[in-house]
Amino acid sequence: MSSADNPRATDLAKFLCYLFRSCRFSPNTIALHKSVVCTFANPEKSKLLASNALVQRTMKAIKLKQQPPRKSIWSVSTIIQWLVPNPPAEDSIFQVSRYVALMLLLASRFADPLENLRPSAVFGAFTLFTYSYLLPMFGAHGTKSNLIQDNSNLYLRVPSNLVAIVSRNVFWGAKRPLRAGMGPGNLRKQVKDEDTDQALGVERKGGKHGSTSRSFRILEETPPPSPALSLQHRAENLSALNRRRMRKRHGILYAKIKSLENKVRNAVKLSEKYNKRYLRLKTKNTDPNSPATKMSSLLNNIQVPDVV
Repeated sequence: MSSADNPRATDLAKFLCYLFRSCRFSPNTIALHKSVVCTFANPEKSKLLASNALVQRTMKAIKLKQQPPRKSIWSVSTIIQWLVPNPPAEDSIFQVSRYVALMLLLASRFADPLENLRPSAVFGAFTLFTYSYLLPMFGAHGTKSNLIQDNSNLYLRVPSNLVAIVSRNVFWGAKRPLRAGMGPGNLRKQVKDEDTDQALGVERKGGKHGSTSRSFRILEETPPPSPALSLQHRAENLSALNRRRMRKRHGILYAKIKSLENKVRNAVKLSEKYNKRYLRLKTKNTDPNSPATKMSSLLNNIQVPDVV
C-alpha cells in the first residue's frame, strides 16, 4: 500500500517526471528533491528506494534530456575580412593595442603571446619592429622583469598598413584591452584551431625546447623581414642577457667571498681568545708561590722506597 510516509518507486519516478515537465526544475534541483523524499519519507527504506532501477533510470533520462546548448562558433575569415579594411585610429593607443592583442589571440592556441604584452607594456616597447615582425623585449607571464626572452621569441606578421600605425605608437595601453574583457579565453574558446591555421596562413617554427611558434600572416604582399637586422637584434639581446647573467654570477661570488671573510674573521677572533686564555693559565702555573707549583714540587721530592 502506497502512502506519503511509505512511497513506492513508481510514485517517486512519477514525482520526478512531474518536477521536470511541469515545474521545469533543473536536474540538480530534482536530485535534491529525490534525496529529501528518500530520506524523510521512510528512513528505513531510503537506500532501497534511492537505489531502485526505475528511479535511477528516470534520473539518468532527466539529465540526458536537458543538455546545455552548444555555443555557435564564428568563422575566422569573417573577422579577418573586417580587420584588414578597418585599421585602428592612429591617435588611439587603446585601439592599436586592442588590435594587436586580437591578432595575437587569433595567431596562437595559448595565452603566452598575449601575456607578452603585459611586461612589454610596463617596461618598454618591443626591441624589434621591422617590416611586420614583433620581438618582445621581456619574457612571458610569470618571468622576472629583468630577463629577456632566450630563443623563444614571438614573430607576428601583420598587414603593411598597420605597420606604420603601430610603429608610431608605444604600447603603454596594452593592459587596457585585457582589463576590458579581452582575456585569453574569451576569443580563443570560440575559434577552431584548424580554421585558424587555414584562414590565417599560419607557419610553424620549432622552438628551443621542442615548442612551436606560429607567424601571423594576413597579406601576401608583406615584404620579408631583414635577416641582418634580425640577427643584429638577436645578438644585442643575447649580449644583454649574458651581461645580466654575469652580474648575477658576480653578485653570488661577492656574497660567497663576504661570507668567507666573515668566517675567517670569526676564526681569528676565536683563536686570539683561546691564545690569551692559554697564556694566562701558563703564567699562573709557572708562578713559584702558586699552590699548583708548590704541590708539584712536593710530589717530585717524594722518594718511593724500593720493594724487595
